[in-house]
Amino acid sequence: MSNFVTTISVFVTGVVMTVLAAFISQGGDLNIGVGIGPREAGHFIGFIGMTCMMYFYATACRDNRVHNIMVWSHGIFIVAVCVMLFPSMRPAFVPQSFLRLMLTLSIYFIAFAVASRWWITKITTQTHILITTCIAMLAMSWSWELVVQPFFNVYGEPARGYVQWNQVVTDAVAIFLTTAMLWFIGRDRTPSSAVVTC
Repeated sequence: MSNFVTTISVFVTGVVMTVLAAFISQGGDLNIGVGIGPREAGHFIGFIGMTCMMYFYATACRDNRVHNIMVWSHGIFIVAVCVMLFPSMRPAFVPQSFLRLMLTLSIYFIAFAVASRWWITKITTQTHILITTCIAMLAMSWSWELVVQPFFNVYGEPARGYVQWNQVVTDAVAIFLTTAMLWFIGRDRTPSSAVVTC
C-alpha cells in the first residue's frame, strides 16, 4: 500500500473514531469501573481518533495532496457545522454539544494545517511526524483539561474549577498507544519515497 493511501486510511479511521467517541461520551449508562465512565471511554476512543487525524495533518509538509485534501475537507466541514448550529437547520438526532465539539476540534486542526504548511517546515521524516503528532496532541489535551475547562469554560458553561485527572490520564494513554501503533505502521517508510516539497 502506498504512503498516500496509508495516510488517508489513517485519517478516515481517525474521523470515524472521533465521531463515535463524541456519541459514546454522551451515554450515561456506560460504567467500566475504576473511575472509567462514558466520558473517559469517549476520551480514550476520541484521542485515538484525533491522534490518527493529527498524524495525517503532520504529514502535510511531506505531501501536497494530503495538505490540499485536509484544507478542503475541513473548510467544508466547518461551514456545514456552523450552519447546523442554527436550531431550525439542525437534524433532531444531532446534539448541539456534539456540533460544538466538532467545530472546536476542526478549528484546532485547521490551525495545525496552516502551521504545518507554512511554519513547521522541518517535518521530513517519519520520526519527525510522530514527535510532532504526539506533542500537538498532548498540548491539545493539556490546554483543554488543565487550563480551559478548570478556569474558563466547559463548552460554553461556567468553568469547572478543578481538573478531571481521569480524563487527562486517559488522553495521554490513548495518545501514546496510538503513536506507538503509527510508528509500527510506518516503520518501513523511507523519507525519499514520501517527501513532496511544500
